[in-house]
Amino acid sequence: SALHAAEPGSDRQVIWARAAAAAGRRSSTHHQLLRGLLDGSTGISGLTVDSDLRWRLWLALAATGLANRAELNAELERDNTASGRVGYTTAAAAFPEPAVKDSAWQAAVHSDALSNELLSATIAGFTLGSHELLDGYTEDYFSSLAGVWAGRSIELASRVVGGLYPGHQDALPGTVPADHPVVQKSVEWLELHPDAPAALRRIIIEAQDQLLRSLRVQAAAQ
Repeated sequence: SALHAAEPGSDRQVIWARAAAAAGRRSSTHHQLLRGLLDGSTGISGLTVDSDLRWRLWLALAATGLANRAELNAELERDNTASGRVGYTTAAAAFPEPAVKDSAWQAAVHSDALSNELLSATIAGFTLGSHELLDGYTEDYFSSLAGVWAGRSIELASRVVGGLYPGHQDALPGTVPADHPVVQKSVEWLELHPDAPAALRRIIIEAQDQLLRSLRVQAAAQ
């Protein structure tokens, strides 16, 4: 509604279009609007659907399983630029399919072939998924931390460790936030690795603290 009501050609209109695309990553309610913006069947006066917005829209459709790889390939042919390849990589890793998630995980965690930007894009796409798709990677995340940190530059390792921390968790009824399994895994890892590099420990501590804050807010709202 805000997108349709925004002044044509305004910055506010662009912001609302981006917000609609972001919301579409988690919900398919308005997928027809998003696809209509892509194929031109839905026009919003004054809104320019540029390459940046197009990739945001494709990401939303891919993350909800409403796009296919052939469509992404066609879009990449249309926009085969550095930013286009980032958009493609993010969307390609967002498909809600176990094989896609596993491929993205292997590329990000167990390979060093990706450049900085494509690594971040792969991580961003991977993390768009349900608990059923992503929770199985928690054990491998913690067991891989030392190897990732030792085998990559600080810049690349930081992107992997911070970007893939399993912090998107739901508060569990009848339990306190500190007892959440991911919080407990974080505490356990920190206790077992007191001599780990300070920068690595700091990322885990900060991510754990952020998760605890999220769980406390959820618990307070229940």
